[in-house]
Amino acid sequence: MGPLGSFFSRFADYLLANNVRTRKVMFPLREFFPRKKHITDYFDGPMSGWRSYLSDVIARHGIKHLFMYGDFPTPHQIAIELANEIGVEAWVFELGYIRPQHVTLERNRVNARSNLNKPVAFYHALPKVQQSPATPLQRVSDRWLKLCRVPYFIQHAFSDFEIVDGPHKLKPKPSYLYFQVLGYIREPWYALTERRAKALLRTVPDLFLAVLQVAIDSQVTMASAYEDMRHFILDVLESFARHSRADQHLVFKHHPCDRGYNNYKRFIRRESHRLGVTGRVHYIHDDSLAELFQCCRGVVTINSTVGLTALKYNVPTKVMGETFYNLPGLTVQDPLDSFWQGRYKIDRRLFLKFYNYLVEHTQINGSFNGYFPFDETIVFKQRVRARTKVADEVI
Repeated sequence: MGPLGSFFSRFADYLLANNVRTRKVMFPLREFFPRKKHITDYFDGPMSGWRSYLSDVIARHGIKHLFMYGDFPTPHQIAIELANEIGVEAWVFELGYIRPQHVTLERNRVNARSNLNKPVAFYHALPKVQQSPATPLQRVSDRWLKLCRVPYFIQHAFSDFEIVDGPHKLKPKPSYLYFQVLGYIREPWYALTERRAKALLRTVPDLFLAVLQVAIDSQVTMASAYEDMRHFILDVLESFARHSRADQHLVFKHHPCDRGYNNYKRFIRRESHRLGVTGRVHYIHDDSLAELFQCCRGVVTINSTVGLTALKYNVPTKVMGETFYNLPGLTVQDPLDSFWQGRYKIDRRLFLKFYNYLVEHTQINGSFNGYFPFDETIVFKQRVRARTKVADEVI
């Protein structure tokens, strides 16, 4: 299963154009256009039968590589386990660890389970890096490809086929349609009503940024001790109230993809009043992270990739969950209570080695909703048959 939209259909076009035997397994969560019935297998049975079904498809068609989006949907976890047992390569796409205009591609696992999870000694031992990899020219996503996601989302919302345990946007509910529309309406409203507050934050001399994530993000529910964002907010607020100085301020930044689903303004206001930090705690929505990094002293996150970006801007970062970049020398290893008044420095040599390795081994400059360099990402071994070069294996 791929991301909402036409990405996997375009991926199939590229493989077929290079004479690669290709099959697509589709669940009741359909793709509408462009469709490829001649290479599609449909599975709509109980998940208990998924493993044997996929094993049969792999054997019948001589499949050597599996590609999917995300490693946490139940059928994907089963597929990865099966692939490893029978010697088939499993590759997982994910949103870019570097934003924007990057896509992640890793073997078997991504995010908190990423192959980047290595001892810090591994990164220290890498060759010295003088500077961060040059940022490639950003390619703007195609608007019509983004619009392709709309019918997918609607159909998924009215399907009862379960692919994840618990709520998630990969398996939306009908009510999510309302929240999506509400998010678009709220964006200009927040931009207007929060303008003055955002300007004032730029003048605060001792500011900390707490990054909120999507409430039902799998990285929150599966890779942290928090049940939801309110538990994280309360944890940070209580620590800030007990251990920060009276001249320090804290701002919570809402996740843009969660704009229509949740609003924590009243909760933060109530808890700030209870803890005696009213006037020093703020709550905003869409804002420039680059500008916030320029004026903040530290960042607190569960495990958002915003933390990785903060490190690039040389901002001390405290991670409260599990993530591949939570390494001694990169992130703050002291308890959160010590973070507010501590003085921390990032090991720039270590960061450059780590960041360079991350870019070279996991990141692709492209977009699910626009340009994607298939020809640079998927390379083929060639062998001669009857004087004709035929793509034999995807690597």
